[in-house]
Amino acid sequence: MTAFFAAVVRAPVTGMVLIIEMTATTSLLIPMLAACVASMGVATALGNEPIYDTLRRRIPGLDRSEEKPCPRGLRDRMLRMTHGLKVWTPSTAWAPSGMP
Repeated sequence: MTAFFAAVVRAPVTGMVLIIEMTATTSLLIPMLAACVASMGVATALGNEPIYDTLRRRIPGLDRSEEKPCPRGLRDRMLRMTHGLKVWTPSTAWAPSGMP
């Protein structure tokens, strides 16, 4: 399982940590390390790329070179919704009455 995860995702340490946590034993740490190295070597030699790179290319609009900046109003609303933050904008700024 660790070798498969390492070959597909190219994250061998994460795969080993997951398996060690699920099985609650470290007795197979060295064999898992060897299996991860072998599986990553085979996947690299065959020219396969990590799964997340392939998936990113399949979804339109996720290419980083075409990324457009987020409009300011949308960014502020997202910050408020996700973090409950009060974002300072000129419309929310406090000013004494009579000041422009």
